[in-house]
Amino acid sequence: MIWENARIFIRWDDDGEVSIDPYYYFYSGITTQWHAGERPGMCSWVRTFEQDTCGNLYLRGLDCELAGTPWQYSQLQAFYAHNREPMEILPYLRQYYQHPFIEYLVKLGLYKLARHAVYDGYNSGALNMDGRNPREILDVKPEDVPLLQTLDATPEQLKLLRKLRQQGIRPEEPLLRWYAEHGIYDSDNILRPLQLTSSFKLTRYIDGQFERLRDLKTEYGARRYERLSNVLNEYCDYLRLGATMRYDLKNTFVLFPRDLRMAHDTATKLYKAKKDAIVEQAIGAAYPALAKTYGYNSGGFSIVVPKTAKEIVAEGHALRHCVGTYTGSVASNKFVILFLRRTDNISEPFVTLRVQDGRLIENRGLCNGETPLAAQAFLKRWERDVLQAAPVRMAA
Repeated sequence: MIWENARIFIRWDDDGEVSIDPYYYFYSGITTQWHAGERPGMCSWVRTFEQDTCGNLYLRGLDCELAGTPWQYSQLQAFYAHNREPMEILPYLRQYYQHPFIEYLVKLGLYKLARHAVYDGYNSGALNMDGRNPREILDVKPEDVPLLQTLDATPEQLKLLRKLRQQGIRPEEPLLRWYAEHGIYDSDNILRPLQLTSSFKLTRYIDGQFERLRDLKTEYGARRYERLSNVLNEYCDYLRLGATMRYDLKNTFVLFPRDLRMAHDTATKLYKAKKDAIVEQAIGAAYPALAKTYGYNSGGFSIVVPKTAKEIVAEGHALRHCVGTYTGSVASNKFVILFLRRTDNISEPFVTLRVQDGRLIENRGLCNGETPLAAQAFLKRWERDVLQAAPVRMAA
């Protein structure tokens, strides 16, 4: 049984606006069975078959129907005939009316880019929506167009191709296919390794490591490398750490470690140890001047300046707040961390202070609780006698 369920009239004006007038067929026992508007749904936000405007396109006589309209050269039939999947036609007609370059994309066989221009509803930077010809629309060299046609390139492949050209790297079909096949989409994870090796060696190495590591699980039972992109991401992290640690990445043994997981985790530990040493050194070097500037005791309370990063971390653990995560900022002079202690129990954490640009901006007790009233009175005296008279240490 076949019956006509809906009619949608499409109109256009000289200002580039496309409007639609939908009607739906509904038997209600009255003379007029066609009603203006879209068919009412039983539930909001739930599409049903009778509401659906996505379907197969009837091609017989289509060219004749489009003749003399703004869509005469829209390549609608060619776009649909490429894979003959159900499509929603209204977005195509509306977007083509505003951006006729869609015709060029279809004629070039760039169906995925045409689909992106029509249905994504935003400009992701893949296409120059104001381009006047294929070269401007795609923003590539003429010699790159055949490669895009061979791939029927996605927006992500197009953007990667342009970035490869910008870095002086010749785009290659196997790499671009591999990039899309594995849903990588982060072009930096491709560009960083290609500064050190060829695309063939990169893809061969990552493929091999994925086969080796894909079933490896964490202590919680989850797969650490569920997708190939996880392996590639970790490899790029390894290269970044290696560059920071001055690894000899020209050495093939170093550039392509046999066990990426082990190499990455080792580099992470070494980097953390080096970073921690730098932080400790910076905090220790700043201690004498800070102790002289901020040290103070009165009325049973004292201001203590931490000598090491470990003391700041211990303060956070004891008071159950996050000051231990601030050690890097303290080392880079973004702000100063100080301890408010009871003078008769100077070693026991009590209240943590944060000073920035010469002002006390935070004071937190146990579990980020408020400072006791007696200690608040002390802090006001300290701010007046010490902080306002101290030289301002501007944030780095």
